Amino acid sequence: MQHNKKISRITSVIYLLKRLKHHYWKMAINIIAGVLRYTSMAVAYTLAAMLAVYTWQGEFDAHTNLIPWLIVSVIGCGMMYYFDMWFSHDVAYRIIVEFRLSLYHSFEKICPEVLLKNRSGQLAVTLMNDVEMTEYFFGHTIGAAISSGIVTIGLLIFFAWIHPAISLWMLFGIALMIGVPVIFYKEADKQGEENRYVLGEANSVTLEGVNGMKELLTLNAKEQYEEKHKRFMKKLTDNQVAYFSRQAMEG
Repeated sequence: MQHNKKISRITSVIYLLKRLKHHYWKMAINIIAGVLRYTSMAVAYTLAAMLAVYTWQGEFDAHTNLIPWLIVSVIGCGMMYYFDMWFSHDVAYRIIVEFRLSLYHSFEKICPEVLLKNRSGQLAVTLMNDVEMTEYFFGHTIGAAISSGIVTIGLLIFFAWIHPAISLWMLFGIALMIGVPVIFYKEADKQGEENRYVLGEANSVTLEGVNGMKELLTLNAKEQYEEKHKRFMKKLTDNQVAYFSRQAMEG
């Protein structure tokens, strides 16, 4: 496996955040919509739980005035989810276009050097993985992280006002949610790197078979190629099973 110079997460995040300089207002709308979405969701869950308790106590008729508020919160949650996803992905795909244009402008210069050290399947996986990770960061991570952080702090203050014990339990849950990924991040990085490499190898073998199909048939090497292809695909499957098993353990 070829190992390139490591780039820290913080360096990568700072670099990606700099790409937002032309999209600040859209990200602001994304964050506001995210805050309203999570707030509406919390209100809907609370109202639904209250109505369930009142129903169990036989007092539902006395609290039917909560139903319109429940409907408004559910509809509001759906609308804010739409705006959240719309603006976050609008930013994500615009930035991906900028990355791709920069890539195309420089690809002709770097192509000879890159292809001397990487098979074509590895290069394709690298480029596609970078596009997918960029979309995931801008479309599902940065805005959601800020929005959920704001709502979480607000809920902590609200629950502390009701009773400090509730906030303590909430802090315990937050610590678990943050702590588990931190504990497994080294293993996640290692497995992710291995998966990326093995996927590139599998793609390269597949491309070799497609491009060299005439030679394989001429040399009667079909069975040997099939065995090679199965071996690489099995290795890929085993790596992916280990990766998703760890994700399941993280919850």
